[in-house]
Amino acid sequence: MKLALAAAAAAAFAVASPVLAADAPAINWYGNVGYSNVDTSGPNLNNITARVGGKTTYFGGELEASTGLGDTTDAGVKYKVQDQIAAYAVGFYPVAPNADIFARVGYGRTELKGTSGGVSATAGENSWNYGVGAQYFWGANGVRGDYTYMDFQNNGGHANAWGVSYVRKF
Repeated sequence: MKLALAAAAAAAFAVASPVLAADAPAINWYGNVGYSNVDTSGPNLNNITARVGGKTTYFGGELEASTGLGDTTDAGVKYKVQDQIAAYAVGFYPVAPNADIFARVGYGRTELKGTSGGVSATAGENSWNYGVGAQYFWGANGVRGDYTYMDFQNNGGHANAWGVSYVRKF
């Protein structure tokens, strides 16, 4: 009896698999690299940002990493983003065959380095991140502009990040 049930289940799976696979949306992979400016209540930080993600027509996810481009001085202290990483769920809405607008929500961590009088310290904080943007493609290449609000935990304040980047579909 168990053998008959296992054989029936295997046969049903073999017949249903192509049908289920035909209904699954294709995942389109992409990567991008660009510039972002993070405006905090203190220093204004410049970063290089890279992302990799996958999307269907309306939904996707992406991973993001940034590092600082040089130091920024505020109140006699030099600041630099050591690293910033985040993961996002993204909702896309196609407004033209080669253009999308999107909204994203995610969670990340930012590590800052501060230097003053020859003494350095590094501090990090986690954040909930919310953003919107648009992207336009010509073939496999494109350009993206985005805004992200970073709400730091433990009364860490917030930051506004503006970015522009080159996008490549794979």
